[in-house]
Amino acid sequence: MRIVNYIVMYGVTSRHLCESVGTFERLKDAKQAYHNLTLKENYKAKRLMRLSYPDKWSGADDVKILAEVVA
Repeated sequence: MRIVNYIVMYGVTSRHLCESVGTFERLKDAKQAYHNLTLKENYKAKRLMRLSYPDKWSGADDVKILAEVVA
């Protein structure tokens, strides 16, 4: 059984997403955090991603971008 998490990242550009709002087990919670994130100062990009793991000990082997904003 695969494990799925969602993560909301933000940063200076879409290539430099160095900050995270958090990791979520439910897409609904991740979407809410993504939409509530206001880009301030030098931060101009945010991304909502889906991470899928084959088991709890392995790294994510399936990563999908669900939403992205680049100002």
